[in-house]
Amino acid sequence: MQSSEDTALLSLISAGDQKAFETCFNRHWPALYAFAMRILGVADDAKDVVQTVYISLWSRRERMQVRGSLESYLMQAVRFQSLKKLQEVMNRPEELDRVQEYIYRY
Repeated sequence: MQSSEDTALLSLISAGDQKAFETCFNRHWPALYAFAMRILGVADDAKDVVQTVYISLWSRRERMQVRGSLESYLMQAVRFQSLKKLQEVMNRPEELDRVQEYIYRY
């Protein structure tokens, strides 16, 4: 279930309110970044993934419908983008050593 604060934020973001978008970013970025880091293990990749999610949120703001909580929605988006990033990395042979090194650490 979505909090009334997140509902208000989404409504403002849908209307193009950049301050509300900034508030959303500041509130959720640390958790989203930590989640992406757990999946990817590389700070730059994690930052890229979270940035991609926020760019998508802003570009789709007028037609976006969040049914559950905003944080859950954003976490799912980060998970999806992280998996896409892993697939992209694995398709580049020069990156396979880095991926294997990360996987074997855990």
